[in-house]
Amino acid sequence: MQDEMLIPDSTKCERYMRAPQAGPRILFFSGGTALSEVSRELTRYTHNTIHIMTPFDSGGSSGELRRWFHIPAMGDIRSRLLSLSAASPGEPQAAAALFSHRFSMDMPRHEATSELAALAGGSHPLMRGLSLQTEEILCPHFRLFLSSMPDAFDLRGACMGNLILTSAYLASSCKMASGIRLLSALVGGHGVVHPVVGEDMHIAAELDDGSVVVGQHLLTGKEGGAIQARIARVWLTRSLDNAAPAKVSIDGETADRIGEAELICFPIGSFFTSVVANILPWGVGKAVAANPCPKVFVPNPFDDPELLGYSVEDQVATLMAYLGASGAPEGRDALQYVLVDTGKGTYPGGLNPDAIEAMGARVIDVPLIAEPAGAGIDKGLLTRALLSFT
Repeated sequence: MQDEMLIPDSTKCERYMRAPQAGPRILFFSGGTALSEVSRELTRYTHNTIHIMTPFDSGGSSGELRRWFHIPAMGDIRSRLLSLSAASPGEPQAAAALFSHRFSMDMPRHEATSELAALAGGSHPLMRGLSLQTEEILCPHFRLFLSSMPDAFDLRGACMGNLILTSAYLASSCKMASGIRLLSALVGGHGVVHPVVGEDMHIAAELDDGSVVVGQHLLTGKEGGAIQARIARVWLTRSLDNAAPAKVSIDGETADRIGEAELICFPIGSFFTSVVANILPWGVGKAVAANPCPKVFVPNPFDDPELLGYSVEDQVATLMAYLGASGAPEGRDALQYVLVDTGKGTYPGGLNPDAIEAMGARVIDVPLIAEPAGAGIDKGLLTRALLSFT
């Protein structure tokens, strides 16, 4: 990347918009919803984005599915698939509405079961707009989930798309790929969504006060309140009841996806549970470092409960350390640019560009923040900035 690169590069962006089917392969390591709007905006420019996702969520309805079925988390993957949806009128739009629908928390449990039975039988109103062929694909999945569902399982709050992904996982010898392909095809997905690993694992953390927290839902601040001490280190474990570290490696498909990217981005989002979690499995750093494409980190210009006590330079050092631990020969081989907006962005832990440059990563200061200042990332500005690297 040359020093005189133009950000945003309007010529590139206009060219990509004219032919998004031939757009660049931008890869994100992420999870959760922070990147949803940016992902949707990117489909205007490229249909070839790659989203490596964490299947470690342990809260909400995804957590309930995991507790009863001993599966990886499906919710963030389903959400990202819908963000990449064409959402065009007709079947893709009807499928997206079905996969987004949740059982009401206010209905009696038996009514939720009856609603699932209606879906399994093809008589639910949400099945309207779907072709007979699609019904013949989806109804068996709803029937399989209904027959596999433990008596004590509570459907209320569950998302239809998560049930389909769970059923497809159970029906395919515990593989996530078939369900992801099914949802992506039905909603007209523009991009690839892939779990970093397909195993039933959780994230754990040791805090500076010596306490250990197991479970993403306890680290994000969304359930149980924000953590009160700085995160010292994180690792993967196989159970919410046991913090023992567990080793896992990425498979060949994940390595190939990383290897084919034309830009690798560590984006906004929950820093430890969405971004760092993705680089914990062995082989991620190795694959990232082996790819000669640009690698960009976009730190959060807003409060993140997981970043108590962390400056942006601390985040860069942390990313480099975990990339090294997962196989990158040198941290700087896996992270080269840090994209910030000092004009409007507020980086709660502080930002020292000189310290970041000393670690071997170049700081690029460009407009990224929406109006008014402090409103968060502007999806268009960030999208066009990232496209300029390709």
